[in-house]
Amino acid sequence: MSFCSWKLPPIYTNLKKDRSICSNNRVISPQLLNKKFFIYNGKIFNIIFIKKIHLGFKFGEFVLSKKFFKKKNVKKKRIFKQN
Repeated sequence: MSFCSWKLPPIYTNLKKDRSICSNNRVISPQLLNKKFFIYNGKIFNIIFIKKIHLGFKFGEFVLSKKFFKKKNVKKKRIFKQN
């Protein structure tokens, strides 16, 4: 379901003193500029310092919630036939 174009995104300006955020769908507003926030990704809190380029985005866009890994190459055993 898409978001209505006539509705504005929710902006939360009153945050706790410790500035820990568990909801990643909050929009970063200009009042939060040059402040440090602790954003929960499901396991730990990540620290993010809000800069001018972050304005208008949501908090969840700057926190990874999945751990990416590279597939390891497995060496195959060679079996030699003996006659």
